[in-house]
Amino acid sequence: MKQQLELLCRIQTIDTNIFRSEELKRKYAAELQALEEELKRTEELYHAEQERQKQSEKELLRRERELAEARDLKKRTEEKIMAVKTNKEYQAGLHEIEMIKQQIKEKEDAIIDSMDACEAAKAALQKAADALAAAKAQCNEKKHRLQKELDAYLAEIEQQKKQREALVKEVAVDLLANYTRLLKVKNGRALALAENEQCTGCSMKIPPQIYNEVVLGESIKTCPNCNRILYVAYTSDNEAQRQSA
Repeated sequence: MKQQLELLCRIQTIDTNIFRSEELKRKYAAELQALEEELKRTEELYHAEQERQKQSEKELLRRERELAEARDLKKRTEEKIMAVKTNKEYQAGLHEIEMIKQQIKEKEDAIIDSMDACEAAKAALQKAADALAAAKAQCNEKKHRLQKELDAYLAEIEQQKKQREALVKEVAVDLLANYTRLLKVKNGRALALAENEQCTGCSMKIPPQIYNEVVLGESIKTCPNCNRILYVAYTSDNEAQRQSA
């Protein structure tokens, strides 16, 4: 029976690795999603800066157009007052020109502000573009590394699965059936190490009689609390205990 337990321990080790491979796949998927989401946020920031630059350029063009219109109005008003016949009309024309000049000054100042805004938007866009390029490179590097690690682990798992196929053929049918059932209901851990009269699967104390029988290894014993199949890691002490029984 000890040999059967040893076979189950080897199978459990493989099954634990298989279980971890599924966890690794889920972890890879989660990390990949996080990378994609982070990249998406960086892309959104870049597109926002693109739109900001576009709007600042549109605003600059609008103000330049308004300035051109104001200058054209000043020119037409200056030509108009040359044809007036009364001093009153002339003075009114001069007043209108002064007002237009003030508007032109304000529009020129506004254009300077817009040019500064365009430069700032251009610099912000370049910064966002650099951040996006770096994020893409980092994302691709991490994806490649994670996939490489996953592929290597899964390749090893495939080899272990082949070893498992050979091992299960040597286990008694009823024992294998019980092991398989426990594997499903105990979250991938059907066996538990019994150590110092304690089950490491559930941390509960094992009755001395059962623990002694586990040490002897002459029959399959389960934990009274969690029902996992118990086994011991043989030391010089419990091996002597087994042989003297």
